[in-house]
Amino acid sequence: MGVRDLWTILEPYHDRKPLYELSGKVVAIDLGGWVCENQNVVDYPVQDRLYLRNLFHRTCYLLLANVTPVFVLEGDAPEVKYDEIARRNDIQFRGGAPKKTQRKDKNKGRTRFNGVLKLCENLLRTMGLECVQAPGEAEAFCAHLNRAGLVDGVVSQDSDCFAYGARKVYRNFSVAKQGAVAASGGAVDIYDMDKISQILDLGQNKIVLLALLAGCDYCPGVAGVGKDSVMKLYSVYTEAEILQHVQMWRQQEDKFSNLEAMVEDKNVCVNCGHPGKLQSHTRKGCSACSTTTGCDSTLWREKRLLIRTEIQIRRRALIDAAFPRQEIIDEFLQSIETPRELNLSWKSPNVVRFVRMMVKNLQWEELYAFQKILPLVTRWQLIHGYDEVVLPREIRKKRTLKGVSSFEVVWKEGSPFFEGLIPDEQITAFLTDNPSGIDSLWTTIEPAVLLEATHGNLVQEFLDSRPQKKKTRKKRKPEDSLSTFDAMKDELKNIEKKASRRKGPVPKGVTEN
Repeated sequence: MGVRDLWTILEPYHDRKPLYELSGKVVAIDLGGWVCENQNVVDYPVQDRLYLRNLFHRTCYLLLANVTPVFVLEGDAPEVKYDEIARRNDIQFRGGAPKKTQRKDKNKGRTRFNGVLKLCENLLRTMGLECVQAPGEAEAFCAHLNRAGLVDGVVSQDSDCFAYGARKVYRNFSVAKQGAVAASGGAVDIYDMDKISQILDLGQNKIVLLALLAGCDYCPGVAGVGKDSVMKLYSVYTEAEILQHVQMWRQQEDKFSNLEAMVEDKNVCVNCGHPGKLQSHTRKGCSACSTTTGCDSTLWREKRLLIRTEIQIRRRALIDAAFPRQEIIDEFLQSIETPRELNLSWKSPNVVRFVRMMVKNLQWEELYAFQKILPLVTRWQLIHGYDEVVLPREIRKKRTLKGVSSFEVVWKEGSPFFEGLIPDEQITAFLTDNPSGIDSLWTTIEPAVLLEATHGNLVQEFLDSRPQKKKTRKKRKPEDSLSTFDAMKDELKNIEKKASRRKGPVPKGVTEN
């Protein structure tokens, strides 16, 4: 769920951008959030471990788009989230019979879900990505990495990351098949808090207050208090003072009693705040406002409504003896230390381990799994200037992929890793279905800029081998003698002289002047 109504508040201030604008960036991702996003982790008869398949394809797309994902694993869940975890476990693992050896408090931990995350972690490791272990909530550590400048942003559908202090969030990541952004490969919503805070004066403290009042994963919020009421509080207090002010509500009984008496005083005009009633001021004016009809509504009316709003929110909030829950505030505002050894780079994929894992867990054929991992291997080698696992054999043709100038490349084995990896019967079936031969199995499409940087000679050989088109020169037209007005007049005079010297009978149909 995240912080209730926060996305609605931020919606007008996001930018919808093509996915290629994330090229070259490093993004943090809560692995558990990606696994659970828009689906349960129940194993369905139609597709066993569907979450594993989706994780591969989404991660593969990011890597081929030159976006480096940093996946973060959940640590120990904070106690304030135990009830929420129990509810999620009932949904995610519905129908799964609990093991007899499990403890009575099994639903308060992540034991069952950790098995799913472990399988996902093993898959990512075969793709060359190491997962980072968070000390607590994964969203909190993702936000910390972003705040510390170690990643460019956080890919998340959970607004909790803002309460933890994330500065840039990429939401609604999608690969477009149709529509205006299909040619660029997809789009993403970008929420930049550095820009948004300049417009709304909205920072981490105000977002934490919204979580306490409207609700979040750690508390249901205050009954009868929504974003509109909280936004009115935002307009009264600054980001720096608002959270501390609310924390003092319980100790300010006298202050709010006096404020309530002031706003409910029947002898004070609700428009200007001066002695008298609104009806009287409307007819006769207000001496304190120096008016003969009406009064100055800017003095009290808006201020009175804001005070009444705060009084109502405070009264409802303090019904809960624990409000504001300090453990929730501490959870969101916690300080996290960065691990000393933190390698966020993309490492070389392990072809053999990947193929064997997908055969075992998704029942893919070895040849199909090899086809899926080969583009990652070739792209990693081109980015890092590394030739060992596979080698480029030749360039077949020029291609344009999603607006990027590219080449179609045929590769070959550069090491004995693939010996016996794909069964002979699968190779035979592949050759039967593909008349172009085994080369189509080893073919990928690579950006021209990467190939030119790492295999310039191969690119030049391909360009030299292409038939050169003969350039045909266009015949230049003779200079037009009638290009100027003066030349045209001279030519007309010459025609008249020739006509006057003409001898012989006049042609039929022509009359002499």
